[in-house]
Amino acid sequence: MVGDLSAFHFDEAATLNVQALEESYILEISKDDLEFLFEKIPALERLFRVMAQRTLAVLQKRFLMTVSAHAEERYLELLQRHPGIEQLVAQHQIASYLGILPESLSRMKKKLYVSSPNKK
Repeated sequence: MVGDLSAFHFDEAATLNVQALEESYILEISKDDLEFLFEKIPALERLFRVMAQRTLAVLQKRFLMTVSAHAEERYLELLQRHPGIEQLVAQHQIASYLGILPESLSRMKKKLYVSSPNKK
């Protein structure tokens, strides 16, 4: 589930957008149609509730990491959570996600590489 949930819920124009990094399938559904499905298929409503709870938990964890962890910790956590992300996402986008400059990310990566016991 991806999108501007607030805009969907409050029937407002979306302020967020999403860009696919690889081939994707998109399902678009109106709020009325979704509510109809929730009434007809209670298990679907439960599924969406669980998905919303997980999304909230991830957002809460990300927020707490942003305000309490150093950029290096956030970077390592990102790599652990999304292996291979550096092959899909540009360095300046990763830096933006971490809240640092691309040059700072380059220095940090170099430092991590130099101190890594697995370097070649």
